[in-house]
Amino acid sequence: DPLEGLAVGGGNVFTVDPSRGLLVYDEPLVGPPNLVATLSAIRHAAYLAVDSGRLYTSEHEKGLGILDVSIPAAPAEVGRVATPGEAYGIEVAGERAYLRTATALRIIDLSDPEHPADLGAFATDDHDDAAYQWKPSEFLVAGDLAFVPDSTGLRVLDLADPGQPVEIGSWPTTWPARSI
Repeated sequence: DPLEGLAVGGGNVFTVDPSRGLLVYDEPLVGPPNLVATLSAIRHAAYLAVDSGRLYTSEHEKGLGILDVSIPAAPAEVGRVATPGEAYGIEVAGERAYLRTATALRIIDLSDPEHPADLGAFATDDHDDAAYQWKPSEFLVAGDLAFVPDSTGLRVLDLADPGQPVEIGSWPTTWPARSI
């Protein structure tokens, strides 16, 4: 099986093997990485983000997972929040996670990692388009702005109120916008 997801941080490399689960490697200065841990409970996480000893997983139909990886040899799940629709891309900034699902950009409060809370969402005009083999995964968050491609083009969102993100601009495209 091909590997899913990749994140690098804290001197470690994280990836997911659908047949073995989460794989944690050290990141040596010289030579190949060494496998230091596996976690079989995480089998399908195409998108990963690592920040401050936590690994965030975007797990298709399971939503957002939060793992403590401060001890790389013993990764442990500490929290999870289910999201409607399949979860794809993820970005983490401070105490917020931004999760791209099949139909929205969701904003998750991470201030209590054991009990993450879904703060709000902005519905997007998306679909899993088999003809284009496109999933709505890529987006960019910069401060209080999000740049979100969807099937209509590129949308610019104001995230100052995470409970009610607001579209403040857009650039229509002829074909679905796939990446930034």
